[in-house]
Amino acid sequence: MKFRERWKKSTQQDWDFDNGASAQTFIRGCGRKVFRRLRRIQKESVESGEVNNWDITTLIEILLHVKFYPNQSLNEEEMHYLEELRDVRNKVMHNPDERLSTEIADQLWVRLESILSYFGVTVEKIHETKNSSGVITHLDHEKENSSKVCKNIPHKNGVQF
Repeated sequence: MKFRERWKKSTQQDWDFDNGASAQTFIRGCGRKVFRRLRRIQKESVESGEVNNWDITTLIEILLHVKFYPNQSLNEEEMHYLEELRDVRNKVMHNPDERLSTEIADQLWVRLESILSYFGVTVEKIHETKNSSGVITHLDHEKENSSKVCKNIPHKNGVQF
């Protein structure tokens, strides 16, 4: 379930993008504990109320640790896929060489496709994102050096949060 759907079910209101009122309600209410743990830049992002601009790390932290309404938390499968998403992101972004071999990049992309499919992103949208994002996964295996820089992972690909 998407963040804004959880918010609406919890508050019976749509998320307000215009004046930050929803963000302040979230910060003072159900998101209070997780908000305190966020880094400064993440807090600024949440305070802005612009949900579609939140980075994936912030969104995952919120989804994993905020109970939006009574007796509702993520099921084990949702938690698993969010943790998988965080792991894929971290493997790419914290790679010490900023390089991924073709094999590793392909393995991570397969995991990412599975995760996005679980959360309802169509195969067409996944392939469109892959082809337009600048992510290098399939390289010429005949070249001696089969590693390429792979740091342009998109965090906004039209998927609504």
